[in-house]
Amino acid sequence: MINLLKDVQNGEFEEVGLKILDLKGETHKYKTYKIPLNKLKYNRKNDRIASFISEYEENRSIDDIDEDTLEEFVYESAPRDNEKTIKNIKATRQRESAVVMSDGTVIDGNRRFTCLRKLHKDDEDNEKFKYLIASVLDREKYVDKDIKKLELQIQNLEEKVSYNPIDRYVGVYRNLLADDSEFTVTEYAQDINETDKKVYEYMNNTRIMLDYLEFIGKPLQFHYARENKLDGTLNEIKKILKANGMDEQEKQLIKETAFSEFSTSVDSKKIRKLIDACRNEDVFDQERIDKAKELNNDVYNSFHENGFLDPEVKQKVSDFSDDLIEDASISKEQNKEEKLLIHAIKDVTKVDKDKIQHMNDELKNSFDERLIELKEELDELVRFANVEG
Repeated sequence: MINLLKDVQNGEFEEVGLKILDLKGETHKYKTYKIPLNKLKYNRKNDRIASFISEYEENRSIDDIDEDTLEEFVYESAPRDNEKTIKNIKATRQRESAVVMSDGTVIDGNRRFTCLRKLHKDDEDNEKFKYLIASVLDREKYVDKDIKKLELQIQNLEEKVSYNPIDRYVGVYRNLLADDSEFTVTEYAQDINETDKKVYEYMNNTRIMLDYLEFIGKPLQFHYARENKLDGTLNEIKKILKANGMDEQEKQLIKETAFSEFSTSVDSKKIRKLIDACRNEDVFDQERIDKAKELNNDVYNSFHENGFLDPEVKQKVSDFSDDLIEDASISKEQNKEEKLLIHAIKDVTKVDKDKIQHMNDELKNSFDERLIELKEELDELVRFANVEG
């Protein structure tokens, strides 16, 4: 079993400098050492890779994930920044020292550890790439909360690479909302260098994310939120939940309607337009409200019964959203009536004339009735507009 402190005592690591750390409210200087990469391992509870980890947690223990897989997780969490770090280390050296526990777990410096691992694989003989410069802390002296506080403080006060929003929300879930969470809002806010108000905003977005994952039958499977870039949609839905003039049932309906549409596309701009349309009482009338409820149930049932969204349901949801958004746009225009006619003409031209000839009697009778209704509406419009043919 790895014990880096024993290795330090035995003089196995070269001492290279000092690092100042705040631990348990006290500030101390800690020596830094050149620690061989093969004696170190990733912190599997690092919030930066939380959404990646969730994909593996579906079918296996987090401890079963190998180091090479975790290396790719950390690299993919910020590929551009990691490439810059690789170039910097290659050109000079590791500039900022890391922090590791005596069992080899990297608490601060997972990105530097990743970049050095990649460089070492490409150039095994280069001494510069064989070690991570780090301070070593005694694992037995710190509980998990102490380690998490240190990780949060360093990553949010010192590091310049920002969190992916979804990974931020996963961290909020783990540290503030989960049943085994140990932080208060104020503690967490201090450790990530934010205000309490900002943390409450993070919590609201996190709850919406959790609701979405429940809606699609993927509870706590955060990689779905990251892969589909849900963060933009979370901000749009948050505005609705904070809006005045709507009861909770109305807000819930709009939220689920947005969830349904998001399941068909990942266009947050379209979600914004859809939400705006749902707030337009002229177009989101009782008929459409009933239709939205029906489609939301279909989406929910499809995910929970089949594990995926049925293509036919997906198309219905997309068509419903498109029509609602278009009608909402038309209702705001001065030439609303003309645009409605243009819209109607487009719909009529979609009718497949060849299929009419092959309809059965029942379907043909129903079609004829609708056609007569349409003709009567058109005749009345022509008379009212005093149009001479």
